[in-house]
Amino acid sequence: MTTKRLRGVTERHVLKLWTDQFVAMQLGDKRADVRRSDDREFRRGDEVLYRDYSARSAEYSGRALLARITHLTRAAGVLDLYGALNEGKTTDGTSFPIVVLSIEVLEVGSYDSLTATTPIGTPEPAPAPARRGGR
Repeated sequence: MTTKRLRGVTERHVLKLWTDQFVAMQLGDKRADVRRSDDREFRRGDEVLYRDYSARSAEYSGRALLARITHLTRAAGVLDLYGALNEGKTTDGTSFPIVVLSIEVLEVGSYDSLTATTPIGTPEPAPAPARRGGR
């Protein structure tokens, strides 16, 4: 069952991001993210709260990064263990949809500070009224 969202209202997705990818995103070197999209619905304008996760210690560091989705591209396929996009199915015969998110970083801080002070779901600005002919 999917729920409908009101037009112009964003949603915040909380996602895990490995430390090396987190740092690259923080520095502006990583501006896109490839994700499975069968468990959530991403839309342009949504916010993503990335939590820095250490694969080595299997723990969250406490750092977080708030970003906004500026563009997305949906695709059907799978990612193999090396991050390469393969059309078709995984080795166990399953497949899932993926999405490439283009993002802009809004804020970096601790997870607690970003979730306590940043309101979730900021409405998009209304479009400017169309100009009527004239001089």
